[in-house]
Amino acid sequence: MVFVGFGVTAPDQQYDDYAGADVKGKVVAYVHGAPARFPSSERAYYSDGVIKTKNAISHGAIGILEFLSPEDQKRLPWDWLVPQIQAGNMQWLDNNGTPHNAFAEIRGGALLSQRGAEKLFTAAPHSLEQALATARSGQPQAFTLPVSIRIQCVSKPTDLRSSNIIAKLAGSDPALRAQYVVYTAHLDHLAYALPSTKTTYVMAR
Repeated sequence: MVFVGFGVTAPDQQYDDYAGADVKGKVVAYVHGAPARFPSSERAYYSDGVIKTKNAISHGAIGILEFLSPEDQKRLPWDWLVPQIQAGNMQWLDNNGTPHNAFAEIRGGALLSQRGAEKLFTAAPHSLEQALATARSGQPQAFTLPVSIRIQCVSKPTDLRSSNIIAKLAGSDPALRAQYVVYTAHLDHLAYALPSTKTTYVMAR
């Protein structure tokens, strides 16, 4: 296993936790979130779990462990997180029936409690406290964890169908009325387009 700080590679912020790290075929562990020195929107983007997972895959990782800093544990207590995890994930299926953002390259992943994170760093070259201090300072970091892990994944798919469009307002321009602008109220994603449907999602603040 390899600890990779926040698990963030952000060229626009001159930051890369993976610099010099060899994680190919290994499990990576990282802290939830992104460096506090990043501007607000950039920090939200690089904190996103999908962005972090894609980054781990691009560096060759096959598994992910994540844990929260003491600061984040105050906002997201473990007793509150466990029922959220047990409720399962919800992902839409594409035309081929493949779950969106389901990455076959990642063979297993888990969120660690505070006690779990402490055990992870028991024989590490740096303590958990030192790693968290470096993360708070906004400095990238990576080092090998002299441990191995076995993860068992059990899935129970359930089909759920639900309409989530409140209303549609047709445009007056004949050339543009076949295109749509969808407004959402979360800061989960930046704007992006789906070429096949000519739909643009716009983040509403």
